Amino acid sequence: MSSGEGGIGYVEASFAEGMSTARVGIGEEFVRLDPESAGAIVATSLQREGNVEHDHALELDYNTREPATYPIVLVSYQVACLGYTDPRETELLKDLLSYLISEEGR
Repeated sequence: MSSGEGGIGYVEASFAEGMSTARVGIGEEFVRLDPESAGAIVATSLQREGNVEHDHALELDYNTREPATYPIVLVSYQVACLGYTDPRETELLKDLLSYLISEEGR
């Protein structure tokens, strides 16, 4: 990019390494982007209303006022088959996904 002086852009946090990132005003503080502040919004989010079986999408509160929470995040979701030819693969994937949506994995 040759003419972005003063511009504002959006990239995944891992691509912003070495760049300045915006602090977001939450209540009386300005929150810096880091893994803990970005994870805070996910940790306090509830499952989206209307989810069906095997759908664990979250309802993120982008207007949060929780201290130390960076609300400008994008959450990625995993899509997986419900069964595989090898039952062991099915169990391993089920275990992984179960961990990811658990309190410990969030």
